[in-house]
Amino acid sequence: MAHNTWQLAHVVAGVSAAAELAPQRLAEQLQQLQLRQQEQQEQQLLLARMLPLGVKMFQRTFRYSDSNLCSIRSTAFKAQLLLADGRVARCATARCYVLDVELPRHLVIGAHVFKHEWAYLAKDVLDIDDVDDVRNGLLLYRPLEWAFDTGRLVFVLDAGALVLRVLDPAIRELSLHAKAAQLLCKAPEQQAAELATLESKWRLPEARSTFGALHETRARLLPPAGVSPWRRCLCFHAHVARREAVRVGWIATEDDAPFDDYWSWSEESEAAARVRHWLEHSAQPLHPVSEDSADTTSGATE
Repeated sequence: MAHNTWQLAHVVAGVSAAAELAPQRLAEQLQQLQLRQQEQQEQQLLLARMLPLGVKMFQRTFRYSDSNLCSIRSTAFKAQLLLADGRVARCATARCYVLDVELPRHLVIGAHVFKHEWAYLAKDVLDIDDVDDVRNGLLLYRPLEWAFDTGRLVFVLDAGALVLRVLDPAIRELSLHAKAAQLLCKAPEQQAAELATLESKWRLPEARSTFGALHETRARLLPPAGVSPWRRCLCFHAHVARREAVRVGWIATEDDAPFDDYWSWSEESEAAARVRHWLEHSAQPLHPVSEDSADTTSGATE
């Protein structure tokens, strides 16, 4: 009996002690909750302050424009693309992915979709481990590579197929061979001679001879080995190029060149959401048009 009384007293004492501690613990928990809420508010405020800076950095870094022409032409990268296209090392010609015709090897460029100079950001932005992966590349006839690198043409998804779209109306009547001659030679007489050579030896089909003829046509972009370019890279290029097209006045608004997202990440979640976030908040033009260089004929050689 005495033992039971002792146990009961012990329980009562425990309950009393717990009752005395309960308000203190509740106050501590409430304080911790308030501290967490304060930290979250501070983080949100910091993000809000950092967002404009991040957007400006995004806009200044990622541009396909005349003032940001590709400065790196990698022979090794081109060799990888040619190998994926079934070409041997000594082959004198190469196939342009868009035109699907044979051209002199030196006139077909191994183009990075996500630029090589952005390699240090490739993993964070598009989850690319190696910017020189052939799935981040295209083999393009030099004038098409120039138009792609400066955001004048993009590849968008239409009815499940990739379609080439020319954003710059000023080049739609321009002959591909004429632009190639302009890119290869500076002197007008040299350009005329080069154009005559191209027209005589490498005549293009009429349906593929100008930028305008290619506008809204389907693009195969698939080597025989079946290693197709990453769609997330092409979609990123299309978004950034369209934003630039609005900035320089090729189109009035992004609604003038609509297309659906086609990121196609193997895990469509965090990476796609992150890129969409930056694109959404960088929609407004940042740079004045006048900063672009008027010289669009220069470029590094193979």
